[in-house]
Amino acid sequence: MADITRTVSNPTSSDAAEMERLGITATTATYFHWRGYRYTTARDALHAARHAERASPATASG
Repeated sequence: MADITRTVSNPTSSDAAEMERLGITATTATYFHWRGYRYTTARDALHAARHAERASPATASG
């Protein structure tokens, strides 16, 4: 698997204060990568890989 690079954007102190005032929160997200595609759910990544495997069993893994 390729290296995972995370880009973190920290708000400025004034942005953070406004975000708190407005009730804005931040969360982290997990992405699943397969063949250059990015999926937000494991189910979608598995579906794509399984579909490719059925279409061409010899090349589904890579």
